[in-house]
Amino acid sequence: MILEVQQAVEKTAETSAQISDSSEELSIGIKSQAMQSADAAAAVEEMTRTIVHTAQNTTFAAGQATESGKTAREGGEIVRQTVEKINQIAETVINSTATVEKLGDASAQIGEIIMVIDDIADQTNLLALNAAIEAARAGDQGRGFAVVADEVRRLAERTTEATKKIAQMIRNIQIETENAVNAMKKGSSEVTAGIELADKAGNALGKIVSSADKVVEMVQQIAAANEQQSTTSEDISVKIETISKVSSESETGVAQISEAVVGMRQMTLDLKVLMKQFQLRKSAAFTFADN
Repeated sequence: MILEVQQAVEKTAETSAQISDSSEELSIGIKSQAMQSADAAAAVEEMTRTIVHTAQNTTFAAGQATESGKTAREGGEIVRQTVEKINQIAETVINSTATVEKLGDASAQIGEIIMVIDDIADQTNLLALNAAIEAARAGDQGRGFAVVADEVRRLAERTTEATKKIAQMIRNIQIETENAVNAMKKGSSEVTAGIELADKAGNALGKIVSSADKVVEMVQQIAAANEQQSTTSEDISVKIETISKVSSESETGVAQISEAVVGMRQMTLDLKVLMKQFQLRKSAAFTFADN
């Protein structure tokens, strides 16, 4: 019976030692886990700050991109209005060119009429000269006719001078008209080139607007992803905090277990001492009984 108790005490002492060693190892592991949890919590906190900062920058970038898109749209509208005005100017120039060309044609027709009038004046002058010659041959009887012929000749000369002046004016008008037509044609070409440039500018602004819209969409997606990351990191932080709390509680529990094991080992040692004392007393009693 005593032997069985002694074996049980030895087994208890051995088990207590194993539990103590395991508790010590567990305590070390829990402390390491707590340290790692603290490091992870710090890393997650830093990551959260970075994500928040990135989200702020992304939001700012989204605002800038939206503003750029708005400005590009306004620029596109201005270019569209400019193209519309240039088209109106081009139409006016074309109409003016047609009007001036008609004026040139009318001037040419007037020139032809002046040539006819000038030819008639020359013929009238020649007829007046012939009439004067015939009047001179007629003597006194032809004197009155000579006066009329002389007046007709003077009228023809005045008509010739007037037609020459008008012809010169018509030539000047034709020259100015031709210059105006050429200038308007050149202006029309420049207006056409301006329209092409304005169209290109409008297309470029359209591409800018499209790109700005895409940038805004992408930035918004990034902002949404950052927000989701921020939420996820907060969840991770809460879970790590929970793990850290559990580790702390586990460390406390292990410390209590270790303390209990130490107490149990001490009780086992005390029990072994008592068992030895009991054996010694029992041996002494047997020896005394034999004597």
